[in-house]
Amino acid sequence: MIQLFIGVTVVSLAFMAYIVFEPWLANVDRFSTGFRVTCPVQKTEAKVEVHTALAAISSAEGPPALQMRTCSLLKPNATCGEECLIGLAA
Repeated sequence: MIQLFIGVTVVSLAFMAYIVFEPWLANVDRFSTGFRVTCPVQKTEAKVEVHTALAAISSAEGPPALQMRTCSLLKPNATCGEECLIGLAA
């Protein structure tokens, strides 16, 4: 009888974890691959990557908070206004 209770508990916990984490995992996949965008400053195509965990966690409650991690156009230690990320939040 106790084994049945443990089995039902484990299955229930696994199902609840799936319900809770599945949308987050889908968003991790969405934001982990990077995006091709047109740089509004240089008017050329660039590949940008965002901070995946921040975007995925924040998107659970609404529009994702996108913060650039890398950009193919930026030199090391250069700054960017990140205007190209505005359209990606949709």
